[in-house]
Amino acid sequence: MVDKDVETEVSAYDSAIFGLSDRGYVPAAMKWLGTMLKSRLKPQKKTFDSLVQCLSKADRLSDALFVYDKRDGTSYVKPKNGTTTIVVNEQ
Repeated sequence: MVDKDVETEVSAYDSAIFGLSDRGYVPAAMKWLGTMLKSRLKPQKKTFDSLVQCLSKADRLSDALFVYDKRDGTSYVKPKNGTTTIVVNEQ
């Protein structure tokens, strides 16, 4: 059984990262993700995907690949029947 306090903390981090990414606040979203990972908390897949999309739109492809690699190397909370979407902004 998952500790309710840990579940709440993960949810708070996920919400912050997702919201910052959605609004284009790349540095803040990256900082929150770093703090979350250092705390050994497991982000949800949608959190990683949102940040990868945000980084790609900002032409920060090396950062997007770094986050994508972290997602694949982390035991994140895995939703059933999930998909991965990557957006690459080519000019």
